[in-house]
Amino acid sequence: MMRQEEDEKKGDDKYDIERFLAKHFTTRERILLKDIVTKYEEVTSIHKTLVEMKEAVCKYGWKVTCVSKVYYAVRV
Repeated sequence: MMRQEEDEKKGDDKYDIERFLAKHFTTRERILLKDIVTKYEEVTSIHKTLVEMKEAVCKYGWKVTCVSKVYYAVRV
């Protein structure tokens, strides 16, 4: 049972967020987090919530800010 859960987790991480951001958002310094989630789902067919994407983006040199209840990913 544990092995199956680990395999599913590896399947979610098979598309690296860092490569994804570098490929699809190369020139942008500030991106709506919702746009990242939508594009990620289109490309990989993996749905991530805003919280999951926020945690994933923060690992790779990006900062997530909130302005008037709208979340942005900002390149650091």
